[in-house]
Amino acid sequence: MTEALLPDWMVSGNQFRYNPLTGEKVQVSTERLLRAWGGEVSAIPKEKIDEYVSDCPFCPGNKRKSGETAPTKLEEYPYAFANDTAALKPRNDGDALDGYSDPTGIYRAEPAYGTCEVIIHHPRHDLTLATIERAHAVKVFRLWAERYRELGAKPYINYVNIFENFLFGSSMRHPHNQLWASSAVSPIQEKILSNIAGYQKQYGKHLIQTIAEEEIKQEDRVVFQNDDFIGIVPFWAVWPFEMMIMPKTPKNSLLDLNERELEHFTEAYVTAIEKLNALFGGDCPYSAGLYQAPTDGGDYAGVMYLMFRPPVLRDIRTMKWMVGYELMAMSQRDLTPEAAAFLLRNPGGWEEFKEKFIHQ
Repeated sequence: MTEALLPDWMVSGNQFRYNPLTGEKVQVSTERLLRAWGGEVSAIPKEKIDEYVSDCPFCPGNKRKSGETAPTKLEEYPYAFANDTAALKPRNDGDALDGYSDPTGIYRAEPAYGTCEVIIHHPRHDLTLATIERAHAVKVFRLWAERYRELGAKPYINYVNIFENFLFGSSMRHPHNQLWASSAVSPIQEKILSNIAGYQKQYGKHLIQTIAEEEIKQEDRVVFQNDDFIGIVPFWAVWPFEMMIMPKTPKNSLLDLNERELEHFTEAYVTAIEKLNALFGGDCPYSAGLYQAPTDGGDYAGVMYLMFRPPVLRDIRTMKWMVGYELMAMSQRDLTPEAAAFLLRNPGGWEEFKEKFIHQ
């Protein structure tokens, strides 16, 4: 379905769009693109990023809070270590297992256990996953798979959350990401897994791969693709330039990828970063999260995909904040996902964008 075949109100009118993964809706309000802007405009970073920073605990030869020293040789990277300020701690013999509920049923809690790790990608402070050698980037994602396998094998670990925050929610610029292996499958993940299973039961098809197939047919929201993966701005995207990367065949985790597929996953991840950087003219902040099968022993099929969520609104100097209506009602966006995909495909096409998507 190209834009020409969409109803007029879906091209230029206000609408609620449904997310089949979460079951939630997002409000699209295209007229708001015409509003005057007198809000926050952050300064564009001008400083040169050094290869080595003396007070960065991740730079070669520097000591972390634990007293451990960062490796100095390239061949020792990437590597993982236990987070010095972990949000979750491993469960030990004798630790509490039972939850708590007061007589009203309102106040409830359960013990939270897990393991938090940091993966350092490269010794150089100034590089990113998009600028390190591609073969080295593949090693990073291979390590993601290995840590998913090892942490997920622990009897109290039910979900291995793997994510990367770049210039957004991150305390260090040095190329790294985090893993939070948790005793709980989060409510968000439970909803997604339930909806994927429900779709399979109702239609006999994998939801993720059906989305991928339909996006290839419709074209408007496709940003890039290779032989094994496709990157789109979802029909229900919340963040203005949010992207979803999906395998074209059902996968549950990175462990299901062969070497070629892992290389193509790396290519897709890097391409998403490059598309954002090309559009915004510099290092664009983002939070990327990999959704994989829980490690709770359940039966799952085709649940793996990756989300890129850059917090930018109009440029890398203007952040998107979830406030007001979005906190009390539902997420809202001004730019249609089709328009965002057009800009990510055509970073120099602002005049054509105005002609196609700004409706007076």
